[in-house]
Amino acid sequence: IGYAVVLGLRPPRWLLLGCIALALAGYAAEIIFNFDYSYRYLFRGIPSALLVFGLIFWEIRFGFKVPPLLVKLGDASYSIYLIHTIVIGYLVIPVIRAIPLLQQVQVDVLGVFAFVLAAAIGVLLYEKVERPLLRILMERYKQVSWDKPLASSKQS
Repeated sequence: IGYAVVLGLRPPRWLLLGCIALALAGYAAEIIFNFDYSYRYLFRGIPSALLVFGLIFWEIRFGFKVPPLLVKLGDASYSIYLIHTIVIGYLVIPVIRAIPLLQQVQVDVLGVFAFVLAAAIGVLLYEKVERPLLRILMERYKQVSWDKPLASSKQS
């Protein structure tokens, strides 16, 4: 998909809509027919690739404006990825086990809560750790003279 973007490919609108529709149909088929997990590449992988293809090229061709919240979540996605298992495993699950009333709440509701909490902590981690660290590293990267060998790499 990235290579197609670099090449300047501009698929027609009908193809983009078809990719998005096929992706949604694939997701729906998995839910409706409850397919075996071994077929997940057919009903998750291929539809996901079609959806990404359709949405990326729709944005390029027709100027789809991504909502700021989704942009922020996208920027923080690596921090969210790194922190979500810690938040869920060491914060959410122990709290649920410690408070009997929470054990009566539906699992779906707790899942949404865990997702929102992990995403919020991931965004906070992104803002307070990842972005400042990236700024520092970029400044140091700019200061390095790439024409001269580094002092530690002198040959004897």
